[in-house]
Amino acid sequence: MQKGKEHSGEYIFRTVRDYIRSIDSSINPYLALFGCSDEVTGSADAARASVFGGFGGIFTTRIIGSQIFYQQIQIATSRGHRSNVFEVNVHIGEIIEDGHKVYGALIGRDGHRRATCGALAHVLDDLHRNPSEAPNISRTEDGEVYLDFLGTLKFRLRPHFQEILAAENQVVAITKINLDVQVHDLIHQLQRIIAKDPSHAPMFVYGTIAYNRTAQPDTKSLEYFYALNGPKPDQVVNLLHQV
Repeated sequence: MQKGKEHSGEYIFRTVRDYIRSIDSSINPYLALFGCSDEVTGSADAARASVFGGFGGIFTTRIIGSQIFYQQIQIATSRGHRSNVFEVNVHIGEIIEDGHKVYGALIGRDGHRRATCGALAHVLDDLHRNPSEAPNISRTEDGEVYLDFLGTLKFRLRPHFQEILAAENQVVAITKINLDVQVHDLIHQLQRIIAKDPSHAPMFVYGTIAYNRTAQPDTKSLEYFYALNGPKPDQVVNLLHQV
């Protein structure tokens, strides 16, 4: 499958599932989804359920910016869940203005235009205003301490801020870079789990971008697809051009 080419979500999900099953028909693809909290990201849930739901449902975790945290992975792979297929899904809005595609915005459910993905828009704005500011991963409000998910997102993307700000389309750039960061963090964490318990291998990781639209059906592109056969770097196999 060509990297970046847009398809229906169901086509991508079936392609991934069927390829995994073609490797070994005894593999039950237990999917875990890591996506953004935005309400528009739920549009593909029915398609995911139709493809992967027959294998005991889908372990789902959504945090702004589609962020990966070890605690989510630990539960998703634990006994009784045993997830072995992982999707990281980021998203970007697309509207037509004066006959041209504009990325990073959408007409929201209240009828107003808004940034999409909103979390990445906040980080991009921060990178413009305070590129050298060290992000905080927690904040205190009214005497109570909270984990700052925008702070953790900025912390992960800050090493790439020069590339993002130099891009011709910064919204597209931060979306793709965020997917790359989250996918490879997930692979790192999963390989740690395999190192402790080799029976978890093989695992599969794929990364998608959802293009959200107000007046047209959403589409998705498959950007990454890997098999994790063990804990070593050479045991990560790129499957993208094999499907």
